[in-house]
Amino acid sequence: MIDTKVLREKILDLAMRGKLVPQDPNDEPASELLKRIKAEKEELIKQKKIKRDKNETEIFKGDDGLHYEKFADGTVNPLLTTLDFPDNWLPIKLSQILRVSSGKSLKRTQLTEDGNVPVYGAHGIMGSYSEGFIEKGTLLIGRVGFYAGSIMRTKEFSWVTDNSLIVSSSSVVNSNFLELSLKHLNLGSLTSQTAQPVISGQKIYSQIIFLPPVNEQTKIVDSYNELISKVNTIEKEQEQLKQLATQLKQKVLDVAMQGKLVPQDPNDEPASVLLEKIRAEKQRLYEEGKIKKKDLVETELVKDGDNAYYQNLPDSWEIVPLKN
Repeated sequence: MIDTKVLREKILDLAMRGKLVPQDPNDEPASELLKRIKAEKEELIKQKKIKRDKNETEIFKGDDGLHYEKFADGTVNPLLTTLDFPDNWLPIKLSQILRVSSGKSLKRTQLTEDGNVPVYGAHGIMGSYSEGFIEKGTLLIGRVGFYAGSIMRTKEFSWVTDNSLIVSSSSVVNSNFLELSLKHLNLGSLTSQTAQPVISGQKIYSQIIFLPPVNEQTKIVDSYNELISKVNTIEKEQEQLKQLATQLKQKVLDVAMQGKLVPQDPNDEPASVLLEKIRAEKQRLYEEGKIKKKDLVETELVKDGDNAYYQNLPDSWEIVPLKN
């Protein structure tokens, strides 16, 4: 059997390393994409929709071909990463392309029995709320508890509780590629080690992903979805095979217990003789004081209309209770 969980992880890893689809030298390099990201961010700051990050760092490629991170105080450190990526990709901090905000808590009085808007918590739909919702397809990150760091999307207009973080991302980055990147980061490993795991926005912002050209982002998402669809098919077929194997084992056992698995040999000692030997052995055990007298009592089996299964036994077989 194929381990589909491992297969999914491998496909995602290949996707995030630029090895799922070939690179196209004619694609606009990711460096140009970064310029548009910065321009979009400056416009949002100008419109006072977001604030400028005073601690924002800059990642750049040095003359030695290596990448470095420049901090607000002018300090420059080599970018530490074990992930290899294509030359036309760019390492980028999540703080440059997304913002997270906490969902809002609900008062019991706000919940309505007839509301048709799902309420999302850390683990999925929790109930419904009559007003105030998030658009369908909004990217969420579980904030607290067992599902902290998990990635999901709202499947319809939804209210998001404070158990989840709502992701707003740059419009010039493929949202589906970003979702794959977040899954690959394994954000659950960044949770605070407290009684209840919690992940903060700051820990998310500090993470680095590798950004390919826009066209390649789309190709990667399409290829990933196609491969995952095939994995899902394999998983479904394997489950069907498991069910068939279970049914086959039960059928073989059923046939065996009906005496139909091997041919009957008329020269075999009949089971009635075996039963007499069993009775003699039990009598001996009783006389030796190893079993009690009540253990010699045999239960009489009565055939009635609901034991048709036993009516097809071979003539040389006997029906006995297990206690005998």
